[in-house]
This record gives sequence, C-alpha cells and structure tokens, in this order.
Amino acid sequence: MFQLQQLLVNKLCRQDYTLVSDVMHLCSFEHATSKRSRAALNFRLGVNEHVLKSVATSRYDGELVISMGDGSRSKRLIESYRDPVSDLSYLVGEGFHPDCRQWPTAEKGGRGCHPIATTLEGNMGYIARVRTDGMMSHEVHTEAFNCTSDRTKGILMYILFPMPASSFCSIHHLLLFHCQLQLWYDSCIRCIGVATDSCSTGLGAGTMLMTPTSIDIEAGTLFLGLPDSDFVRLAPCLGGRMMPDGKHNDYFTKWYADAPHLARTMRRNLCYETRTLVFCQYTNAGGAQLVAQMQESEALKEALPRSQGAFLTEVIQLNKWRDQKGDAAYAMLRSSTIDLLIEKRPETHHATALYLTACNYLLEPYVDPNMTNPMAITACVYIGYATLLWLFLSVLVHTVLPALTNLALYTYQS
Repeated sequence: MFQLQQLLVNKLCRQDYTLVSDVMHLCSFEHATSKRSRAALNFRLGVNEHVLKSVATSRYDGELVISMGDGSRSKRLIESYRDPVSDLSYLVGEGFHPDCRQWPTAEKGGRGCHPIATTLEGNMGYIARVRTDGMMSHEVHTEAFNCTSDRTKGILMYILFPMPASSFCSIHHLLLFHCQLQLWYDSCIRCIGVATDSCSTGLGAGTMLMTPTSIDIEAGTLFLGLPDSDFVRLAPCLGGRMMPDGKHNDYFTKWYADAPHLARTMRRNLCYETRTLVFCQYTNAGGAQLVAQMQESEALKEALPRSQGAFLTEVIQLNKWRDQKGDAAYAMLRSSTIDLLIEKRPETHHATALYLTACNYLLEPYVDPNMTNPMAITACVYIGYATLLWLFLSVLVHTVLPALTNLALYTYQS
C-alpha cells in the first residue's frame, strides 16, 4: 500500500489523489508528499507478474477476493520510466493498445512504452508524433484485489496502464476480464468476480460476461442464476480444472456494479440542461412540460426550515464536470427526502419524485445489508428499471416522435 501511495502522489494532482485515497484508505496528500521517494517505486506499467507471484499468492492463499477496476485522470505528459523488472528505460505517456493482448513487454517495449532513443531528435520525433496523432493518455486504469473473506488482508494493485485516448470499447474491456481470469488461475488466486464503475465499457463488458451465448450452451458451460425464465444475467463457471497448486478452481465468476458511482450518476442526471426526463406535457398550457430536475430540490430547501433543509445544501451544489459527492447523492435518494418532496411540493413534485423513487429501488439492494432474498432484490431492480423505462418512453412520445414527425413533414413538403 505504501508503494501504491507513492505512485499515486507522484502521478496525480491533489484533488485526484484525495478521491482515490478516500476509497483505498491512504494517508493525506500532504503526508504522502512528505514521504515521496521515486526510487522506492516498484510498480510497472501493464501486468505486475512479480506482484502476483511474490505477494498476492501468499497473501490471499485460500481466501476469496474480488478484482476492482477504476480509472483516475492524469496529466497529458511524456515521461521517462525505468521498468523495475527488466531495468530498461522507456518513454511513457502514450495510451496502451485497446487490446490487452498487444500490450508492450518489459523486454521489447511497444505502444505505450517507447524505448528511449540515443539522440534528442529521435525522442522529440516520437513525442511530436504521439501529440499530433492524439495518442496521449489522460487517464490511468488500475486493477486491484480486495479480499472479501478477510478484510485484514488489505488491497493489492496488480495491473496499471495508461488508457488509450480513444477506441477502447466494451469488447476490449471484456478481453481485459478474460486476461485477468487467466492471471488469477496461473497465480492460484480464488477471485470470484470483477467490479467496475458505471463507465459504459464496464457495463457492456459485464453484460456480455453474464449473458449466455449459443456457444456457451453448446459447450455445456454451467451458469449460476435464479430459476426464472426472465432472469437472463447469469454468472458463468469458468473453473472445472486444477490450479497449479493442486486445488480445484470451481468458482462462478460474476460482474459487480459499483453503488457510489451509480448514485452519483443518478444525481448528476437531474442537472443536464439538454437532456430531461418528461413526466407529462400540458397541451392546454402552451405545451409546458413537467420534468425531473434539480430545481425541485432547490425549491424544497427553500420550503423547509433552515435546520431541516441543511442537508440539501450539498445535494443542490453540483460540479457538472467533476462531482464526487457520494454522501450528497445518497441523501437525495433517501425515502425521507422523497417524502418531503411530495409533502412540500404537491403540485410540481411528480416527475422528480418518480425519478428519485425509481433510482431508490435500483440502489436499495446495494445499500441495505438486510436485503438478502434474491427474489426481493430482483423485484426492486425490475420496479426501478420499469419506472425508468416508462419515463424514457414518455420522453420518446412527447419529445422525440413529434420532432421526427415535423422533420419528415418538412422534408416531404420541401
């Protein structure tokens, strides 16, 4: 953890480091800066096989772990880097190839790890090409183990790479999942799944991982799920073979979403000026629309006594580009907040209260430790999705379809 702390404080600004340190329980930015020592860093870009072999295997022996993945924004820089395993020097800062099977090696380098040239002109030519082609990475992706059966084992990072500036999509994220599965098997680590944030590539890869295909069915792959024909997201069994340590690898691999990212996205959706969720449209009031919006929370704060509405101060103050207020998101989605909105805003609460209720249903299985019944969890998720789908169809009927009709009519008349 100390080496991870040193790596992050060297690469990230104060705000980014603070966000990561809160999740991974690292020390403050000031303390980490005072202890900074670049010579002590032993992490390498890409897969850290030496960490898996020398640390992870012994630390998590017999334990069940989850692999957590997330990205942190970084500065667009080209820097010199010495690989701790091969002891060779490279220029880094260019995004890795989207396909993890084509990542650079410690001995030969590759895209993202360019061997330092012997002449200044050679290095400057490489930097100019990367900048001109828009290949410089602005985000560092990290994969780390978190032990679920023994919380004292701590978190251990084993993959670190600069994200490509573009073209990284769900299929590439799924390939990264399968690369991790092989790493776990080779290192005799009992990893029961992967957890990602609410990024689009993670959602797509997780959906593909847990959706049986015709090839899986023909191969007789085992899946874990509920005995319900409507339940289509199933955990595949990717084991059934002996690990190098002589023990069976018989675990179902699952994809887990991340509740804090989900809650923050739900809160941020209320602040978009160009995208709104329409509850209804009044034809007798000049086409006025009743939509889900953050202004209802602002009006609720004004309607409540100062002491009672103080918690809404953080809820309504949102940075559209970089907001990480998880507590504010949970406060907005609480049932008590929805009840207050219905009570104090009886004429205009409908759209916002319905949206918050749908989000509350989706988030409840994540945050309620007493909700362990699979059918109750499924019911909550289905109600939430069905409500959001109704809101989406309302947008389609009241906004999108009339616009398309007018466009078609205009095109025909022209």
